Amino acid sequence: MSFFDKAKDAAKGALKNDKVEEVTDKVLDKAEQMANDKLGPQHAEKVRTVRDKIDEQIGDEKRPDVPTTKGPDPDSPVQGDFDQS
Repeated sequence: MSFFDKAKDAAKGALKNDKVEEVTDKVLDKAEQMANDKLGPQHAEKVRTVRDKIDEQIGDEKRPDVPTTKGPDPDSPVQGDFDQS
C-alpha cells in the first residue's frame, strides 16, 4: 500500500467521526440556508439535493430529521438561470 493510499484511508477514517459529522452537518445547513436566501425558494429543492449529496460524500450517517429527496429527473430539461444579479 502506497503512502497516498494510507493517507487517503486515514482521511476517510477521520471524516467518519461523530463530532466531525456534527460539524459538517452544521456547516452544510448554514450553506444551504445562505444559498436559499440568495437563490430564493424556487431553487430550494435543488439546493437541498446538492446539500444531501455533499453530506453523503463526507458524512457517515443519514440525517433523521430531514426527509430523503430524490435527485433531479434526468428527462426534464434544465430550467432557469441561477444568476440572481
